[in-house]
Amino acid sequence: MHHQDQLAELSYKTSRLMIEHLDSVIVTEQASQVVLNKIVALLTPQVTQGLPPYFHDIETIKEAEIWLKKMSNESQLFMVSAKNTNDIIGFLFLSGSDNKEVHLGYLLGDEYWHKGYGSELLGGLLDYLHEHPSIERLVGGVDKDNIASAKLLEKVGFTTKEEKHPMVVFYEYIFNHT
Repeated sequence: MHHQDQLAELSYKTSRLMIEHLDSVIVTEQASQVVLNKIVALLTPQVTQGLPPYFHDIETIKEAEIWLKKMSNESQLFMVSAKNTNDIIGFLFLSGSDNKEVHLGYLLGDEYWHKGYGSELLGGLLDYLHEHPSIERLVGGVDKDNIASAKLLEKVGFTTKEEKHPMVVFYEYIFNHT
């Protein structure tokens, strides 16, 4: 199976979260509108601070459509939903051209911060990838000012990568599949 297809198959649940590929969520026009509205609601200035410029200033459905298309073209895009409400609370992004290294991105709406959802999201992802060995390394870049995200990656087992960048610290998680 091709690497990107394997990533697209990814879906998992944790005690409070459901993580599903965008393509399995947007199956009707109504579902598409829900997702687009949620993108506008979630991508607040507080959430997008420290993220690449194309995450900023998403204030209309049209801008959300453009962002969604860009993210879907560049990565496997997953919805993060609260199990008890089915409400979309964030997104998970995985991208990579081979099985060696996959780049990780994630965001949660600011109302879901400091409640353990980030640890649950990433811990569940790592559990899934340990059970379904397909990649060797996950890499995530964190803005130097995003202390919470850096601490989260370290908490779930990522280590700092020796890569010098003025504004971003890179973290990696190496799988020891035997």
